[in-house]
Amino acid sequence: MKNKKLPVLCIEQFKNDKPYLPYFYIKKFDEHIRDYDFISKPHRHDFFFMVYFTQGSGTHTIDFVTYDIHPGDVFFMSPARVHSWELSSDIDGFVLFFSVDFYLKDFAHHKIFDFPFFNTTLYQPLLHLPESYLMFVTQTMQTMHDEFRLQAKRVDEVLQSYLNILLIQLSRLYQLQTTPSESLHLVHQIRQLEVLIDTHYTTEKSVQAYADLMNLSVKQLNHICKMALNKSTSELIQERIVLEAKRLLVHSDWTVAQIGAHLQYFDNAYFTRFFKKMVGVTPEQFRKNI
Repeated sequence: MKNKKLPVLCIEQFKNDKPYLPYFYIKKFDEHIRDYDFISKPHRHDFFFMVYFTQGSGTHTIDFVTYDIHPGDVFFMSPARVHSWELSSDIDGFVLFFSVDFYLKDFAHHKIFDFPFFNTTLYQPLLHLPESYLMFVTQTMQTMHDEFRLQAKRVDEVLQSYLNILLIQLSRLYQLQTTPSESLHLVHQIRQLEVLIDTHYTTEKSVQAYADLMNLSVKQLNHICKMALNKSTSELIQERIVLEAKRLLVHSDWTVAQIGAHLQYFDNAYFTRFFKKMVGVTPEQFRKNI
């Protein structure tokens, strides 16, 4: 296959003058984009990502969904999602990265995906802060920024504590702005299914296989998906396959046949029919349109 690939960025790629914390990073956004101009191009991360905009405008595209940027917006991304942006010249705010190991070091009793904005199947990755939250978020981010730059004794504990408080407060606000009817148990089951599909979607496409992995019957698993998302398990599997196909069509120079083979569709005509049924256009048309 050809060599063009979508970049996967690691926290270690971002310079830290005092490299005591290789799994955490926070910076003012205007400095961040000035130092790392390559981030404007589509890429994905191997870490959790937050960006808080305090001024400016533009658009932020996450896996083919484009959001307008306004002051007071906070975006959240879990690892592997693909994003890019178009930004005004006066853009500013804070960008924050952390690995799951950094967060769970002191908060192992928490599950990172209990925070709704990191559940990509159930929730959108955007939170708009009301006026009453702006000072808290700005001050917390600034304090974390200063701690990160100074890196005094036990800085990792301070940053972990601030991060946990910030995530809890933002999740409270997020849940006030949304009205999820799903129980926490149901959310955990959907997240478990999402992780399993992410891991196995290229090699395993049967609902029975995922039901077995979750110790459920096919009927039970389909009921969970219907309750939470009003979709079948099969639809979730197919949507994940199509998402990866779209990513490869836009961000790689692989042929349609190579993409189909990567996704374990070795009959190119069948893969093309499947993609058109899901998207409404052929893979070639989708690539051309984008």
